[in-house]
Amino acid sequence: MSDPRDRPRAALLGLALLACACQPLNPPQPMGGGGDGGTPCTPASAVSADTVAVTGGVCNPWCVTVRAGTPVQFLNQDSATYLFDSTGAAVFEILLPPLGGAFTPALPAGTTVVTEVHSSAATVTVFAQ
Repeated sequence: MSDPRDRPRAALLGLALLACACQPLNPPQPMGGGGDGGTPCTPASAVSADTVAVTGGVCNPWCVTVRAGTPVQFLNQDSATYLFDSTGAAVFEILLPPLGGAFTPALPAGTTVVTEVHSSAATVTVFAQ
């Protein structure tokens, strides 16, 4: 028999199966990621932004820099539900409801990579300095 405390997490994960990825702000940041021939994400190529728009399979911006201690806001611009988790300087999960928003915790100095759990192409690298 499963632990009843696992039910909310299972429900969240079920909703997240509807997720795709992320969508651009205006103007869009050029696609990157090394393997696709785009610009690799480095502190030199990162844009200064504390907001990431999410919809249609693209996160934009996907490579950002913020001041250490700043949370990053994710804004969902479509009707899908997204579940992101992170690795690196900060470890957390955020659930992004349809047409809603969510914040990361205040990010410590270092690099944090935030990825949609069902679409690794939906990844944002955050350099907190």
